[in-house]
Amino acid sequence: MFFCGSVLFLAVASVLALAEALRFARSDGLTGKDVQGRLGMALDEMNIMERIDLAPQALTQLGDTEKELAEWVLKNSRQLRHAIGEIKSVSDMEKAAAGAARLREEFMTRYSAKQSYAEECKECGALQDLRVFLQKRRQNK
Repeated sequence: MFFCGSVLFLAVASVLALAEALRFARSDGLTGKDVQGRLGMALDEMNIMERIDLAPQALTQLGDTEKELAEWVLKNSRQLRHAIGEIKSVSDMEKAAAGAARLREEFMTRYSAKQSYAEECKECGALQDLRVFLQKRRQNK
């Protein structure tokens, strides 16, 4: 299902991989094995999402609301992928990691405004956890 993979991608995989890459880059520099490995993980997750989860044949199966959000995800994930590919300094990496976190948060906001996580995928416990997290966050604001 589209949103199951995409939510997990935006909420966890690439954002965490970038944050970890940044943590290592601050001490080891950009060429460190751990830095490069985590940047590779972030890019791999994005490539899988763009080329499999959101491939044209997958988009044709979505309803209008989901398709609109999927197109937003594709546009922004490409920008993030390019930002990662252009990292030349720790400062560049900080900007990419901050951008990824902002995209994840905006995606979660857009997604939660359109439908309930629990209704979307009854088999995926992670979505329930994300819904609870967002509800708590809204209450604390």
